[in-house]
Amino acid sequence: MEKEKFAITLDYLFGKGSSNPFPLDRLEFEFSKRTGRVKRVLLDGKLLATFREDGSLALTLEGAKWLSKSENFLKNCVIVKKDVEDEIKKGKSVFAKHLTYVGERIRVNSEVIILNERREIIAVGRAKLSHNMMKYFKRGVAVKVREGLWG
Repeated sequence: MEKEKFAITLDYLFGKGSSNPFPLDRLEFEFSKRTGRVKRVLLDGKLLATFREDGSLALTLEGAKWLSKSENFLKNCVIVKKDVEDEIKKGKSVFAKHLTYVGERIRVNSEVIILNERREIIAVGRAKLSHNMMKYFKRGVAVKVREGLWG
């Protein structure tokens, strides 16, 4: 049951087939003691994602690595300029003016994977602007980073 819920949620949030790279049969689930709901998704002891109260997922860097094998991966990513890469790795927010690419599936509050210009994963976070807003705005926070590579 939990495996199917995780797969369906991934496919809904990141596009059909996004769950395909994940080894669903090897996943482990931790449950909330208070509600009994699935709280965390792990693979070989490494945290992949956390279920939010609203039913969506908060990806970790490890979860983003698995998602990177899906065909919809780039549609859920932003690419940042080289000069801000180190700050993003430390967990600083991504500003609209620092983006060189914005995935078409990004909506306000959706999960976003942040890549450098070499298309390496450097952080994960939550969108504060939509795809179109990120492309056209030159000011403001585009993505609030939750986990950076260095912090």
